[in-house]
Amino acid sequence: GPNGAGKTSLFNAISGFYKPNTGTVRFRGRDVSRLKPPARAALGLARTFQNIALFRGMTVLDNIKLGAHVHLKTGLVDALIYRGRARAEEARLRR
Repeated sequence: GPNGAGKTSLFNAISGFYKPNTGTVRFRGRDVSRLKPPARAALGLARTFQNIALFRGMTVLDNIKLGAHVHLKTGLVDALIYRGRARAEEARLRR
């Protein structure tokens, strides 16, 4: 839609960055209106931002993968040395 139509405000309300004045936000039949953005993201409800220079020097795929961290089970050590589960999880994200 055109500028000022409310698209960004809608995404901010859905993802938890804005609190709606009335009504509820439902995801997969569950009221998530009172959940904070990290809790919503853990349920699979997340968003990306329009700032294309968010992480300079990274590819689009790298930026999107970075946002998927809430769904990964890789520990910090495995992620830092990039072995085992970290490799498998990245391969899954690339599909």
